[in-house]
Amino acid sequence: MAKPAPIASSLADSMARQIAEGAFKPGDKLPAVDFTVNTAEGPQKISTDILFSGRKVVLFGLPGAFTPTCNMNHLPGFLLAHDAIKAQGVDTIACISVNDAFVMGAWADSQGIGKDEIVMLGDGNGDLIPDPEKFPNGITALADYVHEK
Repeated sequence: MAKPAPIASSLADSMARQIAEGAFKPGDKLPAVDFTVNTAEGPQKISTDILFSGRKVVLFGLPGAFTPTCNMNHLPGFLLAHDAIKAQGVDTIACISVNDAFVMGAWADSQGIGKDEIVMLGDGNGDLIPDPEKFPNGITALADYVHEK
């Protein structure tokens, strides 16, 4: 596997900049939907309420598992920035894509991502339909979204 491209600026700085610019603010709520995660027992549902309630979470959305740019740059970039993001008091880093739990699990395995590093959320039905007023660029606008209690 080729090495990921260098990250121009740290993802943690990018998140802080987007929050400061008012793109997203702590306390903003996502719609109540169920995602699926791949577990040893098979696919399990997890709701936005369970995942985000009372926790500081970085959620980033990617167009698709195993797509060249996402596979070589985006997902590895968040893995490389894991410690810097967690150092800002983040409880969970989560990746969402319109894939099923099996594909998301296989993608995490192929990247060497541990279950405690990045939670891979499948939204195979596209249930998380962002508000076009708030997220005019769709799911990709969720990148660097910080959701606090």
